[in-house]
Amino acid sequence: MKLLFTFLIILSSNFVKSQNFDKFEDYIVNEWILENYEINGTKFPPKSGHENDKMIFTKEYKSESINNGISQKGTWKFDKSKGILLVVDEKNRFNMELKVISYSENNCILELENPENQKIKIFLKANK
Repeated sequence: MKLLFTFLIILSSNFVKSQNFDKFEDYIVNEWILENYEINGTKFPPKSGHENDKMIFTKEYKSESINNGISQKGTWKFDKSKGILLVVDEKNRFNMELKVISYSENNCILELENPENQKIKIFLKANK
């Protein structure tokens, strides 16, 4: 029985890992609006001035982040084996690693670590 349980855990973790990112690159090409964010398990709405924050990803691997009305352009790439979306700001050459927590055609949850080593989840909604 213990062997069967162990096998099922291994099988289910492999299944989840293999299905997670199959369509991510297709779905991420879109305009994504910030719905809310989460720090230490507490969700917050966008701060004042950030209600229209968004991220735009193109098929040409270009990105644009609009934060508090300020646009930052760059590039993006996705590491399917690690589930990491890397966004590089072209002006400052700043790398932002975003761990993909979940995604669908209409919603995306990404996680980043801030300079204080806090993990922040960003909840995005597709702007269709």
